[in-house]
Amino acid sequence: MRALFALVTLLTAGLVFAEPNVGRANFTTGVENFEPIDELVSPISDTHKRVFFFSDLRDSAGHQIAHRWYYEETLMAELVFNPAGPRWRVKSYKTMLPIWHGPWRVDVVDLDNNDEVLGSWSFDYVDAELFPEAN
Repeated sequence: MRALFALVTLLTAGLVFAEPNVGRANFTTGVENFEPIDELVSPISDTHKRVFFFSDLRDSAGHQIAHRWYYEETLMAELVFNPAGPRWRVKSYKTMLPIWHGPWRVDVVDLDNNDEVLGSWSFDYVDAELFPEAN
């Protein structure tokens, strides 16, 4: 029994158990073939009626991961994903209303790990007439 315990200890000593993480993420006007078609950077103009959020989840298989969309610190939407592999690309989007000018944030959250925030991305949604230089 001691020999078996020693063998298991030796075999697992060098293993690193990866934690869920976000390899890359960005806001975009759309996603095709599991890739963002462009990158929107803040500020984002209200000429964009729909804003997508793309994330490339790593080492998240077996976890429930969520995109939480916040407007001025109010939770507006939560979309839950169940990654089934070591790399899982997902998207969510919000259809924007003109009255929603202001700060937005998307948190990527590991629901199976006490709602740990894996990353947070933000943008300002602005009036195109007031901010003609906006995305």
